[in-house]
Amino acid sequence: MIGASTGKSSLPARTMRHQPPPPVTSLKLPRILVVGDIHHEWERAEALLQNLRPRYDQAVLLGDYFDDTGDSAQMAAATARWLARSLARPERIHLLGNHDLSYIFPTNAHLWTPDFSGEKCLAIEEELKAAPIKQLRLAWAAAGWLFSHAGFNGRIAAGATAAALARRANALLPKLAEDRYEPWVAPGRARGGLEKIGGITWLDWEREFTPVSGLNQVVGHTPTPAAILGRHLRADGKDVTVIIPARGRQTRLGLDPAEGWSSVNWCLDTGLDLVAILHDQKLTAVRIGANGAVLERGR
Repeated sequence: MIGASTGKSSLPARTMRHQPPPPVTSLKLPRILVVGDIHHEWERAEALLQNLRPRYDQAVLLGDYFDDTGDSAQMAAATARWLARSLARPERIHLLGNHDLSYIFPTNAHLWTPDFSGEKCLAIEEELKAAPIKQLRLAWAAAGWLFSHAGFNGRIAAGATAAALARRANALLPKLAEDRYEPWVAPGRARGGLEKIGGITWLDWEREFTPVSGLNQVVGHTPTPAAILGRHLRADGKDVTVIIPARGRQTRLGLDPAEGWSSVNWCLDTGLDLVAILHDQKLTAVRIGANGAVLERGR
């Protein structure tokens, strides 16, 4: 059962030791492109990253590069080859999702998902053996936002800054390499796990996520077909839901306390049909075609 295993993997241990990625100290990133779950659609992801390059300074990929229904070791290897190349791009931040951790730390059976397989694992390991996997991280804080694959729940995030939470999350990576069970990356009951609420790679947007006052988050993980979803907390405590449909538009719900918001949060796992650009406290939804072409500028 997910999150319940205590056994060791029979797969060979990785020869590379994982260390926490270096912290990002500069918060002056005026245009941040956010790309949701990829699940082997790396060609489309790479195309949109190239096509939108003039419009962003930094790109953050929210994880889940691997696994999909009916996928194969060959597909996993191709995705891993792309990921190795993408990791070398200095303008890209690569976060880890629940479907990635099992392949980066294959001997840690606590991280396995139902889609994990030894055949795919060996194919991925072969392609990533010379890649800069130390660049992979669990969370990233920049320009007043906290990025992770699924989100930080209020039980671990209340009262903490985005930067502090990102540091604590990334410090877990060496522990995962030691095959330890870590609640911060474990599934909750809503996703078939043992924890009361899911961790930062498993938190379910619809059933577990709640806005945390003073914290602004951007996440993927929970499929949101044809729309970017928002859950925001007003200063008076009212929880507000916002939907940005596939036609794309801009919203100025942002980081200015004068606007009356104490927490602004976005979820985008749109199958790459939509990506987002964060700039000057504004989110712009951009519609993406099947070949990665930009179909429409947010308006």
